[in-house]
Amino acid sequence: MGVTRDVAAVALALAAAISLTRCGHDVDQAQGDAQAACTAYAEVSGRHQTAETVSEEQMLLRATVTHARAAASLDSRWSTLHADLESSLDLRRILPRATGAQSRRYFAADARVQGDCSEPVGASAT
Repeated sequence: MGVTRDVAAVALALAAAISLTRCGHDVDQAQGDAQAACTAYAEVSGRHQTAETVSEEQMLLRATVTHARAAASLDSRWSTLHADLESSLDLRRILPRATGAQSRRYFAADARVQGDCSEPVGASAT
């Protein structure tokens, strides 16, 4: 009976260690995805523009959203970044024909993304 308890205790400890290791990996992966989303956003928003063709810009837009979504799915602390990016990119699409109010909403969303991206990675967690 004592051996069974020992095995169960070891199995429980291993499961906890694996869970903690996985959790740490998810947080690291989420931070990497958030950084990649911020880098891609800076490129498509003109701050560090590298896209030379429309297809390259579209690829960067998809990467921005994909990385932000992945970060948020792995670590909910990045859900604000994801929401702000989605909002900014949605409004960015209509900028050429945007009303004054829509332009102001875009610039506000863009400022939120810049704020999200300027925080140390993971600092939004509290």
